[in-house]
Amino acid sequence: MQRSFVFDTLAALLYVRFVMQKKPLKRSNAKPAKRSLPGKQTPSAPSPAAVAAKIGVVQLEMPSPDALLREAEEEPNYRDLSEYCPVIATLRGKGFSYREIAEWLSERGVELDHNAVYRLHTRNMSDHEAKMEDQEAELETQLEAQRNR
Repeated sequence: MQRSFVFDTLAALLYVRFVMQKKPLKRSNAKPAKRSLPGKQTPSAPSPAAVAAKIGVVQLEMPSPDALLREAEEEPNYRDLSEYCPVIATLRGKGFSYREIAEWLSERGVELDHNAVYRLHTRNMSDHEAKMEDQEAELETQLEAQRNR
């Protein structure tokens, strides 16, 4: 079931990328086309559905509510993750980045991305600690920019 969802999502992205994308205007030295006579009809551009059918893109269906419910139930409860704040603070104190902490935790069975680690860490900080963290991050960014010059 999940593979089908991934495949459908990929197909939708490809459809948007190749079919729905605006094509850049070509500038040429050619004279503008003459207008057609009132009696003649010019063919119009094909609809996106016709183009999709021609190139073989499958129209996506909305996922069933039951499938979404099962997927929502499998998501971790982020309120329970506050227990890991001391672990995150310890690793940050040792110089780990949020990505490294997320990887470290996922190796030990706690599935988090770096954004969730950041939110957990900053949510439990005092204002002073948050300000110090921002200053350290800014300093690291400046040092990295100087190294790359």
